[in-house]
Formats: sequence, C-alpha cells, structure tokens
Amino acid sequence: MKLILAIFLITAITNGLLFGLVAIKKQKELRDPKYWSFLCGIFFLLLWELFNYVADTTPHYARALICARATIPAAFFMFWFFFVFSTHFPVRTRQHQRATFAYLGLISFFSILAMTNLVMRNVTMEYGIGLSHIDTSWLFAPIMVLYITIFCHGILILFRKYRTSDGIQKGQIRYTLVGWGLFLIGAIIVSGLIPLFFVNSALSKLGPLFSICMIGCTTYAILRHQFMDIRIVVQRSLIYLILFAIAVGVYSTGLGLLARLVHTLTDTDIVLSAGLTMILGISSFRSLERYFKKVTDPVFFKDSYHYADALHRLSKALHTNVSQTDIVAVSSLLLKSIFKTDQVEFLLSDQTLQEPTSAEIALSVPIIFENRQIGILTLGVKKSGDPYTPDDRQLLETFAYQAAISLEKGRLYEKVEEYSLHLEQLVSERTAEIKKLREDDRQAMVDISHNLQTPLAIVKGELETLATTSSHPEKINAVKKSILRISDFIRQLLRLSKLDHSAFDVDLKPANLSALVTDQVEYFEVMAEAEEITMGTFIAPDVMIFGNKRLLEELLTNLVSNSIKYRHENRSSTIRISLLKDQDQARLVVEDNGRGIPAQDLPDIFSRFYRGSRELNTPGTGLGLAICQKIVERHGGSIFVESVEDEQTTVTITFPLPNPNHDVG
Repeated sequence: MKLILAIFLITAITNGLLFGLVAIKKQKELRDPKYWSFLCGIFFLLLWELFNYVADTTPHYARALICARATIPAAFFMFWFFFVFSTHFPVRTRQHQRATFAYLGLISFFSILAMTNLVMRNVTMEYGIGLSHIDTSWLFAPIMVLYITIFCHGILILFRKYRTSDGIQKGQIRYTLVGWGLFLIGAIIVSGLIPLFFVNSALSKLGPLFSICMIGCTTYAILRHQFMDIRIVVQRSLIYLILFAIAVGVYSTGLGLLARLVHTLTDTDIVLSAGLTMILGISSFRSLERYFKKVTDPVFFKDSYHYADALHRLSKALHTNVSQTDIVAVSSLLLKSIFKTDQVEFLLSDQTLQEPTSAEIALSVPIIFENRQIGILTLGVKKSGDPYTPDDRQLLETFAYQAAISLEKGRLYEKVEEYSLHLEQLVSERTAEIKKLREDDRQAMVDISHNLQTPLAIVKGELETLATTSSHPEKINAVKKSILRISDFIRQLLRLSKLDHSAFDVDLKPANLSALVTDQVEYFEVMAEAEEITMGTFIAPDVMIFGNKRLLEELLTNLVSNSIKYRHENRSSTIRISLLKDQDQARLVVEDNGRGIPAQDLPDIFSRFYRGSRELNTPGTGLGLAICQKIVERHGGSIFVESVEDEQTTVTITFPLPNPNHDVG
C-alpha cells in the first residue's frame, strides 16, 4: 500500500505543480483553446489518478467498484481534452471539428455505460495489493479501442503538424510527441492490455507514473521559450560572486591598512570601515557589473547582439535601398551577421527572390502588408547550434513589419523602373523611326528640287531665245515669270531642307547685330520708298551675339518682305524695326500696320506650305516663316508673332547674349 501511496503522491504532486505552472504562466491567455484544453486534460488526469488510488486503497468493496468504474469516464475526457489540445497546438487546424464532436458523443455514451454492470461487473481486492482482478464484459474491448483511437488520432495530427512546421514550433511538437508516445505505450500496456489479456490488474498501478512524461514534456513544449537561459544564470552568478569577492577584498584590505595605522581596532573603526566599503560598493556596483557583463558576454553569448543597434542597422538598410532586390540582398547579409546563421530567405508571394535551401528552417515570421501576407522570412539554425530566443523572434517580427512596407515600395519601384525603361526604349525606337522618315522626306525634297532645277534652267534659256524672235513676247514673259516663281520655290525648299538637316553647320561667329540691322535698314528703306511705306527704327548700339551673318540677313529680309507684301491698301503703311538689350538676351522686333493675321491662322503660320486666308490672292510658297523659325532655332533663340486682323502684326525674336566673361569682340 505504501508503494501505491508513493506512486499517487509523486504523480499527483508533479502533475499538480505542472498544472499550476501552466495556469500561472498563461493566465492572460487561458481563453485560448490550446491552454484551457490542456489544463482540463490535466484535471481529468488527476481525477483518473485519484480514482485509481481510492480503488486500490479503500477497504470497501462498493467504493472500490465505483472508483474503478469512474476511471473509465475520467480517462475518456482526459483523452478527449488532449485531442482538442492537439488540434489547437501550436496552431489551430479547423478540419477536425466533426471528429471532435463525434468523439465527444461516443465517450459520453460509453461513460454512462461504464458506470453500470454492462462494462465492469465486479472487482477482486487483496490486502496489501488493492485491486488484483477486474471482471469486465465484452464492452470493455471497444472502450479500449476508442481510447487508443482518440489518443492516436491526436498524435497523428501533431505528427502532420510536425512535418509542416519549422523553428520553435517544430521543437514544441517534437517534445509533445515524445511525451504522449511514452504515456500511450506505458499506460495502454499496464492499464489496458495486460488486464484485458492476462486478467491481472496488479501492474495497472504503475500507469499514472507514465502521465508525468506526457504532462512534463507538453508543459516544457508550451513554456520552453519562456524559461530563463541557463547561460544567464551562470553569467550573473559569476558576476555577483566576483563583485562579492571584490567587496570582501576591499573591506579586508581596508581593515588591514587601518590596523597598521592605529595598531588596535575598535568597534567604531570596524563599523566605519564597513560603512565606507558599503558606500564604495553601492557607488561602483553598476559600473563594475556592466564592465564584467561586457567582458563575459563574448564567452557566454557568442551569438549575442545589441537589440537597439541591430534594429537601427536593419532599419537603415531598409531606408537606404530602393529596389526590392537590393533590400532583400542587403537585409539578408545583415540578418546573417546579427543572428549568426548561414541561411536567410525572403519567400515573397509574387516572386521567389532566392532559391530555397535544403537547410533546416529554425525560425520564420510572416511578412504582412495592410493585413495581407506578402511573404515569409525564414532563418536557418544558428552556427552555434543554440535555439532562437524570444528576443530573436521579437526583433525579427519588428523587422518584418518594417520590411513589408519597404518591400512593397521596392516592388512598385521596380515595376515603375521596368515600365520606364520599356517606355524609354519605345520612345527611342519611335524617335529613330520619325527621324529616319524626316530624313527620307528631306532627301526626297532635295532630290526632287535638284531634278527640277536643271530642266527649268533649260526651259528658261530657251524662253529667252524665243523672246527675241517670237511675235508674242508678253506671253513668253508671263511663262518666264512662272518659271522664276517655281525656281524660287525650289530654292526655298532646298534652303529649308538644308536648315532641317542636323549635320548642317551654321558656323556661328561673334556678330554685331546692331551694325547688321543698320545695314539692312538702308536696303529696306529703298524698297519701302518704292511702295510708299514709312520706315521707323530704334537700334541699340553694340548688341553682340554669336550668329551667322548671311542667315540673319535672310531672316530680316523675309520678315520685312512679308510686311511689305501684306500692307493695307486703304491706309498709309508703316514698318518699325527695333533692336533692344533685355537682361541676358537681345530682342529684335518687326512691327507693321498691314492686313494682320486672322486668329484662326496664328497657330499654323510656321507650318510648311501653310497659307492662311489672307494669302489666297497673294503670290507665295508658304515656306518663308518656316525658314525664319529654323534660322532662329539654329541661333538658340525664339520667335513669337502677335497680330490683330486689319490692324497690325508684331514679330518678336530673342537671341541669347554671350557670357559677359567671354570675349566676342
């Protein structure tokens, strides 16, 4: 009987302490099914042990029979709660809800039958042994099958989770499986199979001992990451021992020196020395503790790191890298350095940035962006073989939250960059095509113009010969004028094509624009006087630019010719030419009070061959202003036209002035 009591006390006290440990450690999480189901399982285990103990120790037959029968429902509910625990630990699986309720219905039915004569008819008791024989019916066999089924189903669920888990969860399940396996093998053999096949219940008294394996291993699996690292205990014990030795040494040294000075120590001297030692110890304790901790950290914690410094380095890496690829590469190197591991993987949902390795995954955290998991960050085992701590997981989770934002931004950046490169390539291709088409057009115009000039020159020569012998010289002169207009058109077309060509060298040189305009005005005044047009000028002196004199003369001639050509027939006409210096540019203005340009024509006046409504009855080619625009552009300037129909037209041209430090004289 003493053996039975010893077994009961050992198992009850041990499992009770483990029950209390889990309840205290997880008191804020007891609503979680994996914790309350485990505690309920321990509770029914303790009931099962109590019923076994009473059945073995009571001298009353009726009480022994009731307690023996009560062990069946207690064991049933113990197994059922442990099954519920297996479906929630360490993470919940939902596909076993039907099995949970089906098992509950079956154990409720068999628990009721177990309290009647239908399962257990009577028991045999022997002095000093307790129950030695249990008389069971055929229903006891299906009960044992149900025991094994429920418990094995729970073990199977844990085993499947073990195969798909990693890191600390894999270790937790491993310890749970070991404990449950030992309990299953031991308890089923001594409490079920032996009584069933050998009709001997003496060894069933050892059954409760196997529960310690199950509860102990499961408790360790639940709380293993919360236990204090033994290295911390050793390190702190060593530091405090050294500090105590230093304090004793200082105190002893102080007493020794004081004894040499005064020869005889009084109680006051001893108290004074102790007080000084205490003050010195209190003032220097923290400094010495930090110093010894720093010295011993490399010995006890070769993989340790400073949390704030590690987080700062990781955050800096996230904010100094833009693309997703760079973020992953730099962060992986930092994480390997911080956690002292050879394996770091970012497995993202949109693409796998690194090939998965065959190394074992020891720690993993999800990468979540806006309540959506975009990937997983995994770490391999540490080089030292040490497990990852709660601080490691916390640091990795904190980094994962920050990394989610940076990785999403990096993904968008790479997408935009890829799109920009694609768009740039398309623009480059289209630009090359347009450039080639324009070059082809230009070459076509040049070829056509050259091919036309030769026959026109021949026709013109023949007409001059005919004019001396023909009886209709006026008709020949009219044809001659038409040929001259065509020849002028071809000349302008060639001129524009040449200005269009990127290889055409304008040959800009320092030019006195004031002198050039003054010389041209003298020529324009002769033209204007013939057409009864008044010329006005205002020319600022010594306006120097970089330009081509011949092209600038052509520009000014085209503009003044247009003013003369489109003068107003019903009023006296005036043309005013102004040249001004305006800050860092020269401004050339040609104004007239002629027919003006209709508002609808203004946007197209620089287009080639465009002739507006005012030009329908006026000879021209539609190339003059296009040539003017090209000349201005080749000088790095701009041209702008303002006009009011039937009132006036103002053409403003600006040229950049040379740098004052550059000599253009």
